[in-house]
Amino acid sequence: MDVKLRVVWFSWMMMVPFLWFVMLARRTFRIPELGGPGMVLGGVALMSGLALGVWTAAHGAYSQVPWAIGTVLAICSVFLYESARRVVSGRGFCVALSGEVPSAVCTDGPYRYIRHPVYTSYLLAFLGLLVAFPGLPSAAVFAGNLVFFVVVAAFEERTIAHSALAQAYASYRQGAGMFFPRLKRA
Repeated sequence: MDVKLRVVWFSWMMMVPFLWFVMLARRTFRIPELGGPGMVLGGVALMSGLALGVWTAAHGAYSQVPWAIGTVLAICSVFLYESARRVVSGRGFCVALSGEVPSAVCTDGPYRYIRHPVYTSYLLAFLGLLVAFPGLPSAAVFAGNLVFFVVVAAFEERTIAHSALAQAYASYRQGAGMFFPRLKRA
């Protein structure tokens, strides 16, 4: 296979997680009537992954080891997303920045170890793109999304801390990491 064709094919393959996230989000998370900033900003964040995939198809370079590592990260992102999505479907979880709180703290599936596994799955997909296609565009997209999802997670945690779930969530935070499992659980 021609090197340029490999770059194009792999770039499209690296976009699969972002397409997966976008297609299934509406089936998984409640969306307030007016949509809200979370829906728009979250959509822009995920579309930046798709745009980066298109950009790499035109400008990316072939390097087998980074591509392999990026692929593993992309596959892991989809598996984590699916495991988290299946747990929260039907539990009243809203899109980011909605200011709404679910009816209970979720400690099932990956939520047992990570407070924001969906955001972690997004970040793994962006990291996969950065590893597979190192360079300033990939680094900028990854850094921008890292900041965005940290801010969104912190906003959601403040919202829950001022809700009826505050005490249960404070206890949950002691044992589950924000984006990665704690090495030593409390």
